[in-house]
Amino acid sequence: DERDIKYYEAFRQSADAQIRLRRDLADCAKSLGSTLDAREVQARLTGILAARFPGARVEFLGGGAVDPLLDSALRKRGPVLVRDAASDSALSGAIPGARAVVVVPLKVMHQWAGFLRLVSDKPGAFSNDDVKTADLIATMAALSLENIQFYEQVHVEATHDPLTQLFSHKAFQSRLAEELLRSGRAQTPLSIILCDIDHFKKYNDGYGHQAGDQLLRTVSAILASFARPVDMAARYGGEEFALILPNIVRSQA
Repeated sequence: DERDIKYYEAFRQSADAQIRLRRDLADCAKSLGSTLDAREVQARLTGILAARFPGARVEFLGGGAVDPLLDSALRKRGPVLVRDAASDSALSGAIPGARAVVVVPLKVMHQWAGFLRLVSDKPGAFSNDDVKTADLIATMAALSLENIQFYEQVHVEATHDPLTQLFSHKAFQSRLAEELLRSGRAQTPLSIILCDIDHFKKYNDGYGHQAGDQLLRTVSAILASFARPVDMAARYGGEEFALILPNIVRSQA
């Protein structure tokens, strides 16, 4: 009977831990997946880990950081656990105030993007299960960062011209409508520049389409470099370009 009681008590504790872990992972996925701001993902991840591991210090390190544990995590391509840094001469004093350490490498878009590090001043503060939990949560954060990058990439492709990287004609028309309404409400000036490259067809015929594409990219880079952050430089079509200049009068334009 005592053996059975111990068995079922251990089973209950294990089941409670699994239930708590799954609940925490579900909450984590919901929280990290509801933002499109990479800095907000890091802030939420810090809060999640701080709540999961009270008393531990949560740190994020860039890919260029130098540390024996970071090198070990990269070689292993996975998390690393140090139960007591004081027992390892190579790690002793490497991280001030650290006794137990967990390092998890973060991989975003198939590239190592940095490291997550949990630090405690108590030896043996982290178990193997804690390492698995931190790895799962870090993986969720990496997936959220990948989704943000995918979204930004799709947004850029949808609103920018692929050759010149200026805004597309469709994005220009949408922004123009907004700026006209804003200018009308606020009674502020708004200027638009429409320009093109003279004799572009002759240039293409004489030097080839690759040279013509390079000319378009060069002119686009010039326009973009002189545009203010509030301005909009767009490829209107072919060799034509357009710029929207809020709060600029005609003489200034």
